[in-house]
Amino acid sequence: EIDEQLTTTRNVSHYLVPTKHRDRYQVLKQIMGIIDPYICLIFCNKRTQAADLTMKLRNDGYKVGEIHGDLEPRERRQMMRRIKNMDYQYIVATDIAARGIDIDGASHIINMEFPTELDFYIHRSGRCGRGKYTGECYSMYDTTDEKNIAILERKGIEFKNMQLKNGQFVDLGQREKRKKRIRQQTELEKS
Repeated sequence: EIDEQLTTTRNVSHYLVPTKHRDRYQVLKQIMGIIDPYICLIFCNKRTQAADLTMKLRNDGYKVGEIHGDLEPRERRQMMRRIKNMDYQYIVATDIAARGIDIDGASHIINMEFPTELDFYIHRSGRCGRGKYTGECYSMYDTTDEKNIAILERKGIEFKNMQLKNGQFVDLGQREKRKKRIRQQTELEKS
């Protein structure tokens, strides 16, 4: 089942952005300052997080839409109509938008955190790069996410490890190099 879903993400580039104990909201704003999306979906795991993030972004002057389960059906229909009318370049969402809601033209995904159910990563990233279009999926992570990242890599997702530096992305190379270096040092100390 996952392999079939992976075909929807073949046009998507996957990027890991380490937060290193930095405020994720500040990291999000740095990412937003670099990318130029047609439409970008910003995923949160909880409705309250999505509502809080939307409020923060609006207070900072961003014109942002939101889709989550706390919206009344009328509000959701109105939001979808505004999204189709291109009123928003950024849309904060929960996983309700990852499945079943089609937002035409989504070019970028930003994950504030990895979903609690990892299959939703496939659904989230599959919102962009549809058809003949390409997409970019940025996921913030810290050391607690290593297990989830390894599981997704085993499922076929190829991540590029990036760092934000001086207003641009810098390729950090393989994530595993640091672990290998630590293991080698430990082995040397034992001998």
